[in-house]
Amino acid sequence: MILAPCPFGSLPTARSKHHAELGLFTINFATILAKYSLEIGARMLFIKSLIFNVVFYIHMIMWLVVCIIALPFPKAMTRWVMVSWAHQVPYLLKWICNIEIEARGLHNIPDRKLLVACNHQSFLEIILLAKYLKFPIMLFKVSLGRIPAFGWALYKLRFIPIVRGGRAKTIKFIVKESKSRILHNGQVMIFPEGTRVAPGEVVKLKQGVIAIYEALHLDCLPVAQNSGLFWARNSFMRYPGKVIIDFMPVIDKDLEREKFTEQLHSTMMTKKVALEQESFRATNPPPAAKTAKWLEAAKHQTIIIKDGQVKIDGVITKVD
Repeated sequence: MILAPCPFGSLPTARSKHHAELGLFTINFATILAKYSLEIGARMLFIKSLIFNVVFYIHMIMWLVVCIIALPFPKAMTRWVMVSWAHQVPYLLKWICNIEIEARGLHNIPDRKLLVACNHQSFLEIILLAKYLKFPIMLFKVSLGRIPAFGWALYKLRFIPIVRGGRAKTIKFIVKESKSRILHNGQVMIFPEGTRVAPGEVVKLKQGVIAIYEALHLDCLPVAQNSGLFWARNSFMRYPGKVIIDFMPVIDKDLEREKFTEQLHSTMMTKKVALEQESFRATNPPPAAKTAKWLEAAKHQTIIIKDGQVKIDGVITKVD
């Protein structure tokens, strides 16, 4: 009798090989699926951003036509057009891009003459300030005033054109024009940083806001927001999430220069960073929140802006 080897002797080896191949296939399939899902998500984000930008500019042109019709009438009519447009933009952001707008501290906005100081990240905060302030007086570049319809509306609303001609000359002009426009509870808006600043960055305040504060002798309303995470400067994309604009208690008009500067910078920038951190901790944070200079490292840390310095858990970080 010849004993043949058991045909089942090699079965465990065959099963192990089969399981290994199955596991490798599962991993590859999961990787491909994840990559494909990311590609679909990126495409959908682009499509939504495209739709929003097209709708946004068509919507703005339509309201500019209404604005032209309103120009011969009293200023209140033109202002109604501006405020109506500003109220509708958040709905477009919500419906198309899934961007929510949350306004905090609205009870801190007094119904009187005021200097409003807000950090600057994008075009969106200008729209939001126009929506929430009762009598906004904005500063704008002279070049914007040359745009048909849009420029006419800016002058009709008695906004202040910024004349470039040296810092001292510009500040003097702004102060002069502001005094003539705040007679009826006007609220002068200014961006103390002087330009749009990317999320995660903290810069020193320009001297203009200090000079205007002293010259106008008005209480100052500090405002912080995080719009740059979702509507970035010179970016086509609109990322989903929550834009938060926070109106904080007013700063008294009688403070000395150094005290006012320190309090405004500390109050506004500390809140700005806190809002950015809040967005970073969200379930699906926008890309800008992940790439901010020092924000990621400070995700779960305490950040305090004081005396012109940023302190993360007591360690001083450079301020540009």
